[in-house]
Amino acid sequence: MSHHQIKALSVRQPWASLIASGRKTLEIRSRRTHFRGTIAICASAAPEKRSWADPWRAHAGPLGVVVATVEIVDCRLATADDAEAACVAPPEGSYAWVLANARPACARRPPTRPGNAREPPSCRSTLRRGGVCGLR
Repeated sequence: MSHHQIKALSVRQPWASLIASGRKTLEIRSRRTHFRGTIAICASAAPEKRSWADPWRAHAGPLGVVVATVEIVDCRLATADDAEAACVAPPEGSYAWVLANARPACARRPPTRPGNAREPPSCRSTLRRGGVCGLR
């Protein structure tokens, strides 16, 4: 079995789920990236604690799992006009990673009997297996 390696970006909830849904199309970071292509979005193990995430908390999904794949198509200096697409006002001097083609991670099959619930795959195990949603 051949494996295709995929880069991953750890993002706190609720931002990770907003990216997966396609609502958040800019990821604001303090550093730029030269990478262009598909990455996995991993929801970090801890949610966003800062108050600016409060309006979005209802969108928060699971923690510590791959929630989507997305393409980084550009990176540029962020501006005040980016607030809507980033779901937060970007700090001065930050970078806007432009995201496109969000694909939510595949849902696991439902339990076959009570007590046999299947959790979404962890970021580490999914990436070790070669990708998300059959990316190989």
